[in-house]
Amino acid sequence: VESVTVDKIDKEVPVLTISGNPEMWTNQNVTLKADAGENVKFEYSYDEESCYSGSEVVVTATTPAVSFIASEKGGHIVVESVTVDKIDKVAPTLEISGNAAEWTNQDVVLTATANEGTVEYYDGKDWVAGNRITATANGTYQFRVTDKAGNVTEESVEVTYIDKVAPTMEINGNAIDWTNENIVL
Repeated sequence: VESVTVDKIDKEVPVLTISGNPEMWTNQNVTLKADAGENVKFEYSYDEESCYSGSEVVVTATTPAVSFIASEKGGHIVVESVTVDKIDKVAPTLEISGNAAEWTNQDVVLTATANEGTVEYYDGKDWVAGNRITATANGTYQFRVTDKAGNVTEESVEVTYIDKVAPTMEINGNAIDWTNENIVL
């Protein structure tokens, strides 16, 4: 009887972990990294049709799923998928309304409307939360909006039709002495 020692049995399935998927919104690219220990070959796929070699992939936009495949010499194959859904590189839109189109002697209320995010206006020193400015004089008024991923849109409007100064009138030609003649002013 002869005995044989078998030491090449691998019953341990690799544990595949994927890191780099952001939990908070970002406007930057994301690098996903797969890890399953040593002696593991990695592939990844965006569309479940094409596979690429590697344990890292740079994701530039929100994607339904990135799948990583880890295989090792013992024949074990592990697949993990992750959805990258916190990338937003699109700046929000910002529209300013209320600017006077004709001359007025009243204040002008400017209102900023955004499709998403937090609107602020510049008060001359700091950015202040709010979407309305009361313009009391002609000048440039600024708004900005920041979305959840940090994308910023700034807009300014030039108010030019406020005139609160009453007109003055100067009359010349008044006679200094008494006269019985017509006077032209």
